[in-house]
Amino acid sequence: MKSPTFSLLESYDVRGLKLHHFDFYRFEDPMEFMDAGFRELFGAGAVCLTEWSDRAEPYLPPADLEIRIRIDGFGRRAEVSSSTEAGSAVAAIWVKTWNSTADA
Repeated sequence: MKSPTFSLLESYDVRGLKLHHFDFYRFEDPMEFMDAGFRELFGAGAVCLTEWSDRAEPYLPPADLEIRIRIDGFGRRAEVSSSTEAGSAVAAIWVKTWNSTADA
């Protein structure tokens, strides 16, 4: 998936789920999140990925899962944390999947 930097939002249908990928980099005021009607896209049956989330606070709903990507030498390192039961469940599936493919 490409970053939706210029369009702010790219939406996809993924196995019966709506996936919305937001990039709030161009926001100058957090109220732009509400003005654009983005809040209605967050809810059951949707997966929302956000970049530059701090530019939409305090209007952005709390994240179930947070992934921070940072430069690590010549590569990148992803740090994953969860703040809800749903986020913890997804993180557990990722760890199980990662470990099973690493052992193969």
